[in-house]
Amino acid sequence: MKVQIEDISPIKKKLNFEVPEGAYQEALNLAYEKLKKKVQIKGFRKGKVPRPILEKYYGAKTSMETVSDLVDQSYRKAVSEHDIRAVGMPNISDLKIEENNPVTFTAEVEVQPEITAKHFEKIKIKKKKIQIEGTELEKELVALQKAHAQWVPESDGVPAAKGHTINLDFEGTLDDVPFDGGKGSNVQVVLGAGHFLPDFEAGILGCKKGEEKDFEVKFPPEYGVEKLKGNTAKFKIKLLEIKREELPKLDDDFAKDLGTHTTIQELKDAVEKRMSEGKEKEQRGEVFNQVIEHLIAKNKFELPQAMVDRELDYMWRNVMQQLHQQKLTPAQVGIQEKDWREKTREEAVKRIKGFLLFDSIAVQNKLEVQEPEVEEKFAELAKAYGQPVDVIKKFYQEQNLVRPLYNQILEEKTLDFILSKAKISEK
Repeated sequence: MKVQIEDISPIKKKLNFEVPEGAYQEALNLAYEKLKKKVQIKGFRKGKVPRPILEKYYGAKTSMETVSDLVDQSYRKAVSEHDIRAVGMPNISDLKIEENNPVTFTAEVEVQPEITAKHFEKIKIKKKKIQIEGTELEKELVALQKAHAQWVPESDGVPAAKGHTINLDFEGTLDDVPFDGGKGSNVQVVLGAGHFLPDFEAGILGCKKGEEKDFEVKFPPEYGVEKLKGNTAKFKIKLLEIKREELPKLDDDFAKDLGTHTTIQELKDAVEKRMSEGKEKEQRGEVFNQVIEHLIAKNKFELPQAMVDRELDYMWRNVMQQLHQQKLTPAQVGIQEKDWREKTREEAVKRIKGFLLFDSIAVQNKLEVQEPEVEEKFAELAKAYGQPVDVIKKFYQEQNLVRPLYNQILEEKTLDFILSKAKISEK
């Protein structure tokens, strides 16, 4: 097989193939041998059908499948042998099959850009000073109270108000016609949390348990569902239950009930430590963004559309998974995939460029992940999730997460390497 490779651009290659005629005939003969063993034609025993008969009934299909397989195998072999970092599927054209002549075709494919990151030394970084204010600690303790609050049924006759958790049935219509996502049964809503449209929550406020009510909801012009944008729908609701929040007291008993501390002061110290660690993580994230933005600005290169699409697919799956966990649909939160992809494209490009630039820096400076570092990460994960290390390892192996974990560790090492050479000031 002969292959001529042309660089159309830094992110696209053209491969011109010439496959010997004998290879096609050999593949075609093999295809007919396999076909003969499995087809049943009246008047012939299975496995004894003459080839001319097979060609009469299956000639066009067998030839087409043989060519398809030959093209696919030839392309994959060329990509492997020539170390072409293809992304996405190739575009096959100019396919020619002539008797007693080689099979020829052309494949155009997007490829990962080959980059050598520059200007990654002496980056100017500004990071925030880490400190915990008293009001921040107080808010965190209140949040802890709320996390362990009890929701108790409200007294009969008490109207629904902000802060209440309510359960309701609802059904919406547009021009007296039901619409997708407009109906729910025993749906829980925290009034005032902003999870639903303002007009919808306003229609619920003041209702009492068991009450039914009709009201109108105005959808904003930028709403994600085209048919609902700027329109007014009618909703019919039935309020099933109203609950109020009861917070526990912040005392030693509360600390003991959590099972990890004996006094409220110990709990406060632990909360402050966790907040400090959280701010350190947030600070590192901000520093990482500064590094990425600097590298992208100083290293210009194109990205194949296939890489961007693949990253958007991954990000969209995460969005859908989060909505599924909240028992919500895209329509209920006003998201349309097409609009979402357009708005999120810039973030996807930033992610991919950041990964490629970090990868280049790691290669240039021979940064690698050592096995003890992986074991240390597994130990951290085991501690965080309260599981044995072997359980965490098994989960990562079964879910094909070991390679992403290696990438994560390498990214952290690369960031540390860049920061070791950066000019860092605190603000």
